Amino acid sequence: MQLRAPWRVVTVEKLTHEQFNGMKNAVKNNADILSDTVIFEFSKDKIRVRSTDTGKIIAEKIEDLKRLLKEFKTGSIRESIF
Repeated sequence: MQLRAPWRVVTVEKLTHEQFNGMKNAVKNNADILSDTVIFEFSKDKIRVRSTDTGKIIAEKIEDLKRLLKEFKTGSIRESIF
């Protein structure tokens, strides 16, 4: 685990190994020792969706929908059935 300043990012590494079932099994089945590594990074400063490009697109769509709802409620536009 490591701690980096000034961003205060904590990195946690999880390492797992598959069970080794002996040399005969390794040779007979061409099995190898398999391992899997997963790295998690945690930051004190949370990244919010609204701070991303996708979040900005979502916010624009929300504002468009709010405007559309307002126009519908005031009667400027009417419901249409397809």
